Amino acid sequence: MKKKTRRIVKRLLTAISPKLETIINYRYSCGEWLCWKDPQDLNAIICKLKVTDYYNNPLITQCVDKYRVREWVCKNVRGGDSLFPTLYGIYETPEDINWEELPDQVVIKCNHGCGMNYIIKDKRQIDVSEINKTLLSWLKIDYWKEGEVQYRNVEKRIIAEEYLGGGSDLKTIKFFCFNGIPQFLYVSLDEDLYIDYYDMDFNKLPYSNQDHKRYPGNITKPKQFELMKSIASEISCHFPFVRVDLYDSFGRVYVSELTFVPTGGYMRIEPPEVLKEWGNLYKVNN
Repeated sequence: MKKKTRRIVKRLLTAISPKLETIINYRYSCGEWLCWKDPQDLNAIICKLKVTDYYNNPLITQCVDKYRVREWVCKNVRGGDSLFPTLYGIYETPEDINWEELPDQVVIKCNHGCGMNYIIKDKRQIDVSEINKTLLSWLKIDYWKEGEVQYRNVEKRIIAEEYLGGGSDLKTIKFFCFNGIPQFLYVSLDEDLYIDYYDMDFNKLPYSNQDHKRYPGNITKPKQFELMKSIASEISCHFPFVRVDLYDSFGRVYVSELTFVPTGGYMRIEPPEVLKEWGNLYKVNN
Protein backbone atom coordinates (compact mmCIF):
# COMPACT_ATOMS: atom_id res chain seq x y z
CA MET A 1 0.00 0.00 0.00
CA LYS A 2 2.84 2.38 0.90
CA LYS A 3 4.47 1.82 -2.52
CA LYS A 4 1.15 2.38 -4.30
CA THR A 5 0.51 5.59 -2.35
CA ARG A 6 3.98 6.87 -3.20
CA ARG A 7 3.34 6.25 -6.90
CA ILE A 8 0.09 8.21 -6.73
CA VAL A 9 1.84 11.11 -4.99
CA LYS A 10 4.64 11.08 -7.57
CA ARG A 11 2.13 11.21 -10.43
CA LEU A 12 0.26 14.12 -8.84
CA LEU A 13 3.46 16.07 -8.19
CA THR A 14 4.80 15.42 -11.70
CA ALA A 15 1.52 16.68 -13.18
CA ILE A 16 1.88 19.89 -11.14
CA SER A 17 5.60 20.36 -11.77
CA PRO A 18 8.40 17.88 -12.62
CA LYS A 19 10.79 20.14 -10.72
CA LEU A 20 8.60 20.03 -7.59
CA GLU A 21 8.30 16.24 -7.83
CA THR A 22 12.07 15.92 -8.16
CA ILE A 23 12.79 18.17 -5.16
CA ILE A 24 10.36 16.31 -2.91
CA ASN A 25 11.34 12.83 -4.10
CA TYR A 26 15.03 13.67 -3.64
CA ARG A 27 14.27 14.69 -0.05
CA TYR A 28 12.36 11.45 0.52
CA SER A 29 14.94 9.18 -1.18
CA CYS A 30 18.22 10.84 -0.22
CA GLY A 31 17.36 12.33 3.17
CA GLU A 32 18.22 15.93 2.34
CA TRP A 33 16.97 18.82 0.27
CA LEU A 34 18.28 19.16 -3.26
CA CYS A 35 20.51 22.23 -3.68
CA TRP A 36 19.11 23.36 -7.02
CA LYS A 37 21.57 26.17 -7.76
CA ASP A 38 24.72 24.18 -7.02
CA PRO A 39 24.05 20.42 -6.72
CA GLN A 40 27.01 18.63 -5.19
CA ASP A 41 26.63 14.88 -5.51
CA LEU A 42 25.94 12.93 -8.67
CA ASN A 43 22.37 12.09 -7.70
CA ALA A 44 21.54 15.78 -7.29
CA ILE A 45 23.27 16.67 -10.56
CA ILE A 46 21.35 13.98 -12.45
CA CYS A 47 18.05 15.13 -10.90
CA LYS A 48 18.71 18.69 -12.06
CA LEU A 49 19.70 17.57 -15.57
CA LYS A 50 16.54 15.46 -15.75
CA VAL A 51 14.19 18.43 -15.51
CA THR A 52 16.36 21.02 -17.26
CA ASP A 53 18.60 19.72 -20.05
CA TYR A 54 16.85 16.38 -20.59
CA TYR A 55 13.15 17.28 -20.31
CA ASN A 56 11.36 17.90 -23.64
CA ASN A 57 14.72 17.55 -25.43
CA PRO A 58 14.20 15.88 -28.86
CA LEU A 59 17.69 14.33 -28.86
CA ILE A 60 17.17 12.81 -25.42
CA THR A 61 13.70 11.60 -26.46
CA GLN A 62 15.26 9.72 -29.38
CA CYS A 63 18.13 8.31 -27.33
CA VAL A 64 16.03 6.98 -24.43
CA ASP A 65 13.77 5.26 -26.97
CA LYS A 66 15.09 1.70 -27.11
CA TYR A 67 14.10 1.51 -30.79
CA ARG A 68 15.00 4.95 -32.18
CA VAL A 69 18.38 5.06 -30.42
CA ARG A 70 19.56 2.56 -33.02
CA GLU A 71 19.24 5.14 -35.78
CA TRP A 72 21.08 7.79 -33.78
CA VAL A 73 24.00 5.50 -32.90
CA CYS A 74 24.29 4.32 -36.52
CA LYS A 75 24.65 7.94 -37.65
CA ASN A 76 27.01 9.12 -34.93
CA VAL A 77 29.27 6.19 -34.07
CA ARG A 78 31.73 4.46 -36.38
CA GLY A 79 30.48 0.98 -37.16
CA GLY A 80 27.27 1.78 -35.33
CA ASP A 81 25.17 -0.43 -37.60
CA SER A 82 26.94 -3.50 -36.16
CA LEU A 83 26.54 -2.51 -32.52
CA PHE A 84 23.02 -3.75 -31.86
CA PRO A 85 21.45 -7.17 -31.49
CA THR A 86 19.54 -8.25 -34.59
CA LEU A 87 16.12 -6.60 -34.74
CA TYR A 88 13.42 -9.12 -35.67
CA GLY A 89 10.43 -6.82 -35.50
CA ILE A 90 8.86 -3.62 -34.23
CA TYR A 91 5.17 -3.64 -33.32
CA GLU A 92 2.47 -1.25 -32.16
CA THR A 93 0.37 -3.92 -30.42
CA PRO A 94 0.98 -7.50 -29.20
CA GLU A 95 -1.48 -8.74 -31.82
CA ASP A 96 0.96 -7.59 -34.52
CA ILE A 97 3.62 -10.07 -33.38
CA ASN A 98 3.95 -13.09 -35.65
CA TRP A 99 5.37 -15.58 -33.19
CA GLU A 100 5.92 -18.24 -35.84
CA GLU A 101 8.45 -15.98 -37.58
CA LEU A 102 10.48 -15.40 -34.43
CA PRO A 103 13.35 -17.69 -33.35
CA ASP A 104 13.03 -19.99 -30.34
CA GLN A 105 15.22 -17.64 -28.29
CA VAL A 106 14.24 -13.99 -28.43
CA VAL A 107 13.92 -10.86 -26.30
CA ILE A 108 10.62 -8.98 -26.32
CA LYS A 109 10.56 -5.53 -24.74
CA CYS A 110 8.89 -2.16 -24.74
CA ASN A 111 10.81 0.93 -25.75
CA HIS A 112 9.41 3.60 -23.44
CA GLY A 113 10.68 2.85 -19.93
CA CYS A 114 12.58 0.43 -17.69
CA GLY A 115 12.08 -3.17 -16.65
CA MET A 116 9.64 -4.05 -19.42
CA ASN A 117 11.46 -7.06 -20.87
CA TYR A 118 10.64 -10.68 -21.65
CA ILE A 119 13.71 -12.88 -22.09
CA ILE A 120 12.47 -15.98 -23.88
CA LYS A 121 14.91 -18.89 -23.87
CA ASP A 122 12.53 -21.44 -25.36
CA LYS A 123 9.56 -20.19 -27.36
CA ARG A 124 7.88 -23.59 -27.09
CA GLN A 125 7.48 -23.13 -23.34
CA ILE A 126 5.73 -19.75 -23.34
CA ASP A 127 2.09 -18.80 -22.96
CA VAL A 128 1.55 -16.26 -25.73
CA SER A 129 -1.78 -15.06 -24.34
CA GLU A 130 -0.16 -14.26 -20.97
CA ILE A 131 2.73 -12.46 -22.63
CA ASN A 132 0.33 -10.44 -24.78
CA LYS A 133 -1.66 -9.51 -21.69
CA THR A 134 1.50 -8.26 -19.98
CA LEU A 135 2.62 -6.35 -23.06
CA LEU A 136 -0.75 -4.61 -23.24
CA SER A 137 -0.42 -3.59 -19.60
CA TRP A 138 3.08 -2.24 -20.28
CA LEU A 139 1.86 -0.21 -23.24
CA LYS A 140 -0.64 1.49 -20.95
CA ILE A 141 2.12 2.68 -18.64
CA ASP A 142 3.02 6.35 -18.94
CA TYR A 143 6.39 5.92 -17.31
CA TRP A 144 7.19 9.63 -17.47
CA LYS A 145 4.25 10.52 -15.24
CA GLU A 146 6.07 9.09 -12.22
CA GLY A 147 8.98 11.50 -12.43
CA GLU A 148 11.00 9.91 -15.29
CA VAL A 149 10.10 12.86 -17.52
CA GLN A 150 12.82 12.15 -20.08
CA TYR A 151 10.47 9.49 -21.51
CA ARG A 152 7.55 11.89 -22.00
CA ASN A 153 7.50 12.08 -25.80
CA VAL A 154 8.54 8.53 -26.64
CA GLU A 155 6.10 6.82 -29.02
CA LYS A 156 5.34 3.45 -27.45
CA ARG A 157 6.35 0.31 -29.34
CA ILE A 158 7.21 -3.34 -28.79
CA ILE A 159 10.57 -4.68 -29.97
CA ALA A 160 11.66 -8.22 -30.76
CA GLU A 161 15.42 -8.65 -30.90
CA GLU A 162 18.21 -11.19 -30.72
CA TYR A 163 18.82 -13.11 -27.49
CA LEU A 164 22.52 -12.73 -26.66
CA GLY A 165 22.86 -15.32 -23.91
CA GLY A 166 22.64 -15.25 -20.14
CA GLY A 167 24.43 -15.82 -16.86
CA SER A 168 28.21 -15.44 -16.98
CA ASP A 169 28.10 -15.63 -20.79
CA LEU A 170 26.58 -12.14 -20.91
CA LYS A 171 28.07 -9.19 -19.07
CA THR A 172 26.56 -5.72 -19.15
CA ILE A 173 29.25 -3.06 -18.81
CA LYS A 174 27.78 0.30 -17.86
CA PHE A 175 30.07 3.31 -18.31
CA PHE A 176 29.38 6.55 -16.42
CA CYS A 177 30.48 9.29 -18.81
CA PHE A 178 30.86 13.06 -18.49
CA ASN A 179 31.16 15.07 -21.71
CA GLY A 180 32.69 12.20 -23.64
CA ILE A 181 34.96 10.94 -20.87
CA PRO A 182 34.14 7.55 -19.31
CA GLN A 183 35.16 7.85 -15.66
CA PHE A 184 34.04 4.63 -13.99
CA LEU A 185 31.73 1.71 -14.66
CA TYR A 186 29.88 -1.16 -13.17
CA VAL A 187 29.55 -4.73 -14.37
CA SER A 188 26.13 -6.37 -14.18
CA LEU A 189 25.69 -10.13 -14.16
CA ASP A 190 22.60 -12.34 -14.12
CA GLU A 191 20.25 -9.54 -15.15
CA ASP A 192 21.44 -7.09 -12.46
CA LEU A 193 21.47 -9.62 -9.64
CA TYR A 194 25.17 -8.77 -9.14
CA ILE A 195 26.75 -5.33 -9.55
CA ASP A 196 30.40 -4.41 -9.04
CA TYR A 197 32.10 -1.06 -9.67
CA TYR A 198 35.41 -0.64 -11.52
CA ASP A 199 37.75 2.13 -12.58
CA MET A 200 38.80 2.64 -16.19
CA ASP A 201 41.69 0.21 -15.83
CA PHE A 202 39.22 -2.44 -14.69
CA ASN A 203 40.33 -2.41 -11.09
CA LYS A 204 37.50 -3.28 -8.70
CA LEU A 205 36.40 -0.35 -6.55
CA PRO A 206 35.36 -0.70 -2.88
CA TYR A 207 31.82 0.56 -3.54
CA SER A 208 28.52 -1.25 -3.57
CA ASN A 209 24.93 -0.62 -4.56
CA GLN A 210 22.54 -1.21 -1.67
CA ASP A 211 19.92 -2.71 -3.99
CA HIS A 212 22.20 -5.38 -5.49
CA LYS A 213 24.65 -8.05 -4.40
CA ARG A 214 28.36 -8.02 -5.12
CA TYR A 215 29.58 -10.89 -7.27
CA PRO A 216 31.30 -13.51 -5.06
CA GLY A 217 33.83 -14.55 -7.70
CA ASN A 218 36.28 -12.82 -10.02
CA ILE A 219 35.07 -11.05 -13.15
CA THR A 220 37.45 -11.27 -16.08
CA LYS A 221 38.22 -8.07 -17.93
CA PRO A 222 36.37 -8.14 -21.30
CA LYS A 223 38.64 -8.90 -24.25
CA GLN A 224 37.15 -5.93 -26.10
CA PHE A 225 37.42 -3.56 -23.14
CA GLU A 226 39.41 -0.89 -24.99
CA LEU A 227 36.88 -0.95 -27.82
CA MET A 228 34.07 -0.61 -25.30
CA LYS A 229 35.72 2.45 -23.78
CA SER A 230 36.11 3.97 -27.23
CA ILE A 231 32.45 3.38 -28.07
CA ALA A 232 31.35 4.85 -24.74
CA SER A 233 33.48 7.93 -25.37
CA GLU A 234 32.21 8.40 -28.92
CA ILE A 235 28.58 8.17 -27.82
CA SER A 236 28.86 10.27 -24.66
CA CYS A 237 30.66 13.27 -26.17
CA HIS A 238 27.22 14.59 -27.20
CA PHE A 239 25.93 14.82 -23.62
CA PRO A 240 26.97 16.38 -20.28
CA PHE A 241 26.19 13.07 -18.58
CA VAL A 242 25.07 9.67 -19.82
CA ARG A 243 25.57 6.09 -18.75
CA VAL A 244 26.47 4.06 -21.82
CA ASP A 245 25.31 0.47 -21.33
CA LEU A 246 27.13 -2.10 -23.46
CA TYR A 247 26.88 -5.87 -23.69
CA ASP A 248 29.89 -8.15 -23.75
CA SER A 249 28.57 -11.35 -25.31
CA PHE A 250 31.11 -14.05 -26.13
CA GLY A 251 33.69 -11.39 -27.01
CA ARG A 252 31.36 -9.24 -29.13
CA VAL A 253 30.25 -5.74 -28.17
CA TYR A 254 26.67 -4.50 -28.47
CA VAL A 255 24.86 -1.38 -27.34
CA SER A 256 22.20 -2.13 -24.76
CA GLU A 257 20.82 1.36 -24.17
CA LEU A 258 21.71 4.91 -23.14
CA THR A 259 20.69 5.78 -19.59
CA PHE A 260 20.47 9.47 -18.74
CA VAL A 261 18.82 9.18 -15.32
CA PRO A 262 20.10 5.98 -13.63
CA THR A 263 17.80 4.80 -10.84
CA GLY A 264 15.76 7.94 -11.35
CA GLY A 265 18.61 9.99 -9.87
CA TYR A 266 18.42 8.20 -6.52
CA MET A 267 21.31 5.72 -6.55
CA ARG A 268 21.95 4.13 -3.15
CA ILE A 269 25.72 3.73 -3.01
CA GLU A 270 27.96 2.64 -0.14
CA PRO A 271 29.85 4.52 1.09
CA PRO A 272 27.47 7.44 0.35
CA GLU A 273 30.28 10.02 0.23
CA VAL A 274 31.45 8.57 -3.08
CA LEU A 275 28.45 10.27 -4.71
CA LYS A 276 30.15 13.62 -4.04
CA GLU A 277 33.39 12.33 -5.55
CA TRP A 278 31.43 11.40 -8.66
CA GLY A 279 29.74 14.81 -8.60
CA ASN A 280 33.18 16.43 -8.69
CA LEU A 281 34.05 14.35 -11.77
CA TYR A 282 31.01 15.83 -13.49
CA LYS A 283 31.98 19.39 -12.53
CA VAL A 284 35.56 19.00 -13.74
CA ASN A 285 34.42 17.76 -17.12
CA ASN A 286 31.60 20.25 -17.76
